[in-house]
Amino acid sequence: PGLRVDPREIETNIVIAEVVAGPERLADFVAAVEEESVRIYPFGGPGRFRAATHLDVDDAGIDHAIAAIRKGASRVLGA
Repeated sequence: PGLRVDPREIETNIVIAEVVAGPERLADFVAAVEEESVRIYPFGGPGRFRAATHLDVDDAGIDHAIAAIRKGASRVLGA
């Protein structure tokens, strides 16, 4: 909740998404996710961010990233 994934960008290791519940809070959201040891980057417009994986990221790493993003969204966006 509070985020939207760009469906055109999910066929690679890169995911482009946006904060739809208060795009002006993107910087706070990015910081909250980084506090969970996951980096995402503002990208290409208001509220948009980019996340990418590497071939060495296993399923547990992906699960951790998803949990970090959810926690950041909950904390910053109230989603």
